[in-house]
Amino acid sequence: MDTGSLVLYLKERGIEHTIFELDQPVATVEDVAKAGFDPAQDVKTLVLVDEHNEPLLAIIPGPLRLDFKKLCAAAGVQQVSFCAPEATARLTGYSVGGVPPVGHQKQLRTFADPKILEHEWVVGGGGSRTTLLKISPKVILEATEAVIVDITHETA
Repeated sequence: MDTGSLVLYLKERGIEHTIFELDQPVATVEDVAKAGFDPAQDVKTLVLVDEHNEPLLAIIPGPLRLDFKKLCAAAGVQQVSFCAPEATARLTGYSVGGVPPVGHQKQLRTFADPKILEHEWVVGGGGSRTTLLKISPKVILEATEAVIVDITHETA
């Protein structure tokens, strides 16, 4: 899948969005700022697996860090770790660095930090490393059927 697949997914569902094509890869909050967006409105879409190799999706504000203990508690599991890049692509249809918050190949069990709702819209992966998706966080929650729970901590 690619940005075109994401756009098709969004259009078929009538989801208001904007795709931004950028000249440089966007891998960090700093890159989001350099591209002209408010870093506070950046969201990260993280693909993880639990101790049973069951996939989970975590959607968190870009400036914050995932709290693995909080996610484990919310998911009712003992351990989570980041998914291997190949498995991320297989599960979502997108490569690491371009995974959007919606429109995945498989519906994954999703947890979203409530802080993503602090903004009317957010930007996240747009299907490739050089695209960003602008979308309402409420739409993200609806599309992913996310459990809303505090799963972050401030960066150190």
